[in-house]
Amino acid sequence: MEGHFDGSEKTPTQPTLSSPDEKRWTTADKELNETYLTVTRKWQCNEKVVHAQLEQVVSDSLLICIQYATTVADMWQTMVTEFNKKG
Repeated sequence: MEGHFDGSEKTPTQPTLSSPDEKRWTTADKELNETYLTVTRKWQCNEKVVHAQLEQVVSDSLLICIQYATTVADMWQTMVTEFNKKG
């Protein structure tokens, strides 16, 4: 889950399928989409866990600074910036 902090663990990229119409998908398209959905669910779960852990351990004043961050990497970068300001 470390990659969520520095942004190296990116949101999975949606695959390019042979057709936007699910009824026309090949077997390979279906497998590719299923793999994508599984990986995306796992990434989202890990992101939420790390997000919650960060929120639990930071001070209220820092929590105010990171409350609108959309990803853990954004939260972490804001925290680093805040701490660097204080020296």
